[in-house]
Amino acid sequence: MTRRLAGACALAALLTTTAAPAQIAKTRTINATDAQKITDACLALATRSGWKVHVAVLNEHGDLVRLVGMDGASRTSGVLAQGKAGTVFRTGRSTAEVAKMAETAQRAFNAVTYAGGLPVMVDGRLAGTVGVSGATEAQDEECARAGIAAAL
Repeated sequence: MTRRLAGACALAALLTTTAAPAQIAKTRTINATDAQKITDACLALATRSGWKVHVAVLNEHGDLVRLVGMDGASRTSGVLAQGKAGTVFRTGRSTAEVAKMAETAQRAFNAVTYAGGLPVMVDGRLAGTVGVSGATEAQDEECARAGIAAAL
């Protein structure tokens, strides 16, 4: 009886050990290299266009990976860029979409409701977020899109 129990335990341990790696999926997240690509592309577009912006990049956990501000960009735009990226992280939606939500929902998410915050989606899941502020809302969003396109 003891031998059967020991054998069954050994078999169960073997099956559990070999099955676990197959269940672990590799996922892409925003890392420091990606964040630099995003900010570099965004700042290049902003420079060519004459905009003065801040760019904030968060990873899939909502941690700030990179924050870059251009010379001449307002201090407020740095706070707003981080707020836009955080809003996207908390809602899973662009800040332009959040602006269309009911005011009570906006308050519940402590949302920044100016366009310029976008999700970075990889294989249908949130890999990170980008927030840009300092130009018009449309320009901020264009800058964020350019940065994301450069990283993916």
